[in-house]
Amino acid sequence: MTLNIEREYTVDQLKKTVTRYADFSNELHESLQPVDSLPVVFNRSQKELFKIAPSGFEKLPQPQLKQKLKPTSIKKSLLTMPLTHMGYSGYLNPITGEAQTNAWINCYKTPVLILHEMSHQLGFAKENEANYVAIQAGLNHEDLHFQYSASIFGLKYLLNDLYTKDPEAFEEIKDHLRPGILKNYQELRDFWAPYDDNVIEQVSQATYNQYLKANNQPDG
Repeated sequence: MTLNIEREYTVDQLKKTVTRYADFSNELHESLQPVDSLPVVFNRSQKELFKIAPSGFEKLPQPQLKQKLKPTSIKKSLLTMPLTHMGYSGYLNPITGEAQTNAWINCYKTPVLILHEMSHQLGFAKENEANYVAIQAGLNHEDLHFQYSASIFGLKYLLNDLYTKDPEAFEEIKDHLRPGILKNYQELRDFWAPYDDNVIEQVSQATYNQYLKANNQPDG
C-alpha cells in the first residue's frame, strides 16, 4: 500500500505548515503542562497505550486510512537491549506480522512510535508514509497525549526541513515554542546519547539506510 506523498512544495507552504504545527503543539503543551518550561510527562505504560492506540486509526478522515487493529497485534520487544544498541525504536516482525516496540522508550515519542509500527502492519512499508499515517492517527486520537506526541513528532521533521531552507524562519518559529516542548525533545536525545558512538548502531543504521534506498526511499 502506498500514499504517493507529494515531495514538491514551496518554502512558503512549508512555513505555513510548520507554523500550524507549532501553534497546535503549544496549545497541547499548555493543556497538558501548565508550566511552560517543563516537559509534558508521559507515565503510562506501553501496555496501557497499546490498548487505546487503535482508536486513532478509526477516527481518520481519509477512508483509505481507516483501519481497525487488535491491541494484541503489538507488544514490547523481548530484544529491547540489542534493539537499543542498534539504534531502533521498533520494528515489524516479518514472520508473525506483529509490531514490536523498544520497551525502554517512555517519553513523548512512545504514543506515535506505537502508531508508526501499527501503520507498518497496515501495509505502509515506507518510513515516510508510516510516519505520515502515524501522525494523522495521533492527531485524530481522542487522547491529548497521543495528539501531543504526534504533533511535536511531526513538528520536529518540519523544523528540520525548514532549517535547511530558511534558517531565519526556523529560528523565529523555534523561539515561539514553549520551552517545555524543547525539553521533551531533549529527553529523547538523552535516552539515545549513550549509544551514539556505538559501533553496532553505526553499522546497523548504515545497513538499514541502504535497505531503505533499495526500497525506493532515496533519503534513507
